[in-house]
Amino acid sequence: MKAVFTLVGLLIMVAAIGFLSKKQMASIMPTGLPPEISTQGGAPASLTNSKPQQLPEQFKKAVDDAMQKPRSEDDSK
Repeated sequence: MKAVFTLVGLLIMVAAIGFLSKKQMASIMPTGLPPEISTQGGAPASLTNSKPQQLPEQFKKAVDDAMQKPRSEDDSK
């Protein structure tokens, strides 16, 4: 009898945690599509006009620029 109450209590706790986590995730995650996607039927213009190759090139340029700058030597150490 004690085992039955333990299992029932455990199932109630799991159900309560699942309900609360679902409710919490629903407040974080958007439920619908943005208006520009749902009305036009496609991706927004800001996504279709960008070139995916630009990001790696920008990152490489930023790394190259950072590598070219000389370090400032701190004499106080």
